[in-house]
Amino acid sequence: IDGHRGDFNAAGKGFFTDAGLSVQRKIILAPDVAQSALASGDIEIASMPIDVLARGHVAGFDWKILYPADLYDAKAPDAYVVARSDLPFKGPRDLEGRTVAMVFGSIGEVGFKAWMKANGADPTKVNIVNMAYPQMVGALQAKTVDAAHMVLPGFMIATENGFGRIVGADLDAVGKRFMVSAHVARASWITENPEKAKRFVSALARATQYIIDDPQGALPIVAKETRLDEKLASKFFPS
Repeated sequence: IDGHRGDFNAAGKGFFTDAGLSVQRKIILAPDVAQSALASGDIEIASMPIDVLARGHVAGFDWKILYPADLYDAKAPDAYVVARSDLPFKGPRDLEGRTVAMVFGSIGEVGFKAWMKANGADPTKVNIVNMAYPQMVGALQAKTVDAAHMVLPGFMIATENGFGRIVGADLDAVGKRFMVSAHVARASWITENPEKAKRFVSALARATQYIIDDPQGALPIVAKETRLDEKLASKFFPS
């Protein structure tokens, strides 16, 4: 969600419209589906994890970054490994032999395995299952998984309601500060639509500045878009 605050506010505050754009937003949870839709031209711009972008370049896709979406900062992590609160987890080694949910092929999977190895644990001994982020909260609560690599607002909901607790910030194993995702378009599309691309970037830049200048004003839009209680949303989007 953190990477979509700009999208939410650019749409909610009318910044896209002011830039002369008619933007239709689609929610695509699976990175591979977004990748296919961008490659086929079904969508013009996608908010895409950097690792998916890198694999796209290796595969020969002409994708270019238009604007950053989400930055990971170890000082304020927006992703954690969260374990069931009824299990005696203390660290990575306790996850061996357990079932852990994550999105296959994501930076979360890479970070989790690197974090395990960095702490003397063996990721090959973990039963890793593929699961979309929104489903992880219910799976952890239902005890169908023992832990999960969770992002906001999932880990906040799990910990606030007492059925999950944070085991560690696994993305720290990737880096202390790095770009997690970005708004991406095909290079050929940018060449053919330079003015549209510029207007899209200017609308997001305006939304970014608005969030910086008035984070509390931006909060109701985030709460509405995510259908979260505004008080809960304020805990992970502080001013």
